Amino acid sequence: MNAEIRKVRQGDAKTLAYIQTESWKAAFAGILDAETLAKCTDADRATAMYQRLLDENKGNGYLLSVDGTPHCIAYWDAARDAAFRGKAELICIGGRIRRGRLVGVPGKPPRQSLLRSKRFHDDRTFKTGV
Repeated sequence: MNAEIRKVRQGDAKTLAYIQTESWKAAFAGILDAETLAKCTDADRATAMYQRLLDENKGNGYLLSVDGTPHCIAYWDAARDAAFRGKAELICIGGRIRRGRLVGVPGKPPRQSLLRSKRFHDDRTFKTGV
């Protein structure tokens, strides 16, 4: 199994939106009512948000892929609230993991358990800044 973490780039908006909306569906099903969950997981709206962030080169976004299949994202930027100047504001952190197993994107099969993977536990250091 080959795990890779890279900075997001142009062309990633649909993938980022898919991972975010599907992870929200899995995490909040049974917690939020169906109407609220549908509104919060609108793929077109999420895709537009990520495309805007990519176009403006805004924030710090990273994408984890396993064997070439995207699975997890982390995206943040500087806090917008003046009271939190110098702090980070989380845009999204999410992944397609269900019961300890990776869940792939459409057209790609799920892979072996990420949580059992040695590569998942390797130390990785990123200089990100806010």
